[in-house]
Amino acid sequence: MARTARRRSAQRGFSLVELMIASAITLAITAALITVFVGNSRSRAELDRSHQQIENGQYALELLADEFRVAGYYGELPLAGVAQAEAPACATTAAQLGWQVSPLTVPVPVQAIAPGAAGSACLADRAADTPAIAIRRLSTEPIAPAGVLAANEYLQTSRCKDDPPATKMVISAGAGDFVLRNQACDAPMPVRRILQRTYYIASCSNCGSDSDRIPSLARADLVDGDIEVRTVVEGIEALGIDFGFDIDADGAADIWGATVDGVAGSPANDWANVMAVRLHLLTRTLRPTGGHVDTRRYDLGSGGIAGPFNDGFKRRVYTGVIRLNNPSGRREL
Repeated sequence: MARTARRRSAQRGFSLVELMIASAITLAITAALITVFVGNSRSRAELDRSHQQIENGQYALELLADEFRVAGYYGELPLAGVAQAEAPACATTAAQLGWQVSPLTVPVPVQAIAPGAAGSACLADRAADTPAIAIRRLSTEPIAPAGVLAANEYLQTSRCKDDPPATKMVISAGAGDFVLRNQACDAPMPVRRILQRTYYIASCSNCGSDSDRIPSLARADLVDGDIEVRTVVEGIEALGIDFGFDIDADGAADIWGATVDGVAGSPANDWANVMAVRLHLLTRTLRPTGGHVDTRRYDLGSGGIAGPFNDGFKRRVYTGVIRLNNPSGRREL
């Protein structure tokens, strides 16, 4: 009987008190692990938001810088004594853009588009009181006349001494109109597509379904004879642009301003004299951060001071100075 009692005692399980203590310890450990996991997840999400903001700002600045560097590229067209004309942001034909054979006229390489300016209705969902900038040039990729698309307009220049001297260029959307020849006079010159791109700040990224109204850098392109608007970079909240005007015709920026000065006869009243731009891009995270309040003020150059916003979004300003290689380079020769 004694041996039986000892066997029963050895097989006895945990008491209720022991089970409760073990459960409490397990719950405490689990709660601690969950807290650490949630904290790490929040930190990772915040880090991802910051990385995305930095990438968006850098990409937007590089994209605009690349566009400004090729502004005013007019291929093989001789530009000595050529007039330059302003144009609306929503121009859909070469003539509206300022291209003209006689007298020979080309559009100004860059031009600010004021809020509410005539011909800017195509800038869909443009944020109130924000600047827009139109950039004009020819395509850097020449194609054979047979490859033109009928909905787009192209420019062809002549290098052949036997071509009619009065015809320095042909502007058309039809392949059969491009009859100017190369220097050897044995083949047609290639053609270059006429381009205009207008960049601006849109109040939303996908305005049809964007319930969060994410501000974005948008672009209005002249494509197939119409204006096509697309979001380029999300999270770009404000754009400040300073234009560097050349007042002594040496190809260098001498004075800076947010737009032309409005003084008749002044070199700073002519968009053709812009030789450089200074960009200020205000970026923000796409989602707010809990507990964060943005009380900072941001310098956008001629665009003024933005903020404080007093909201949960984190912001950063990117600034760069870009030389317009084509117009400034021609004056340095």
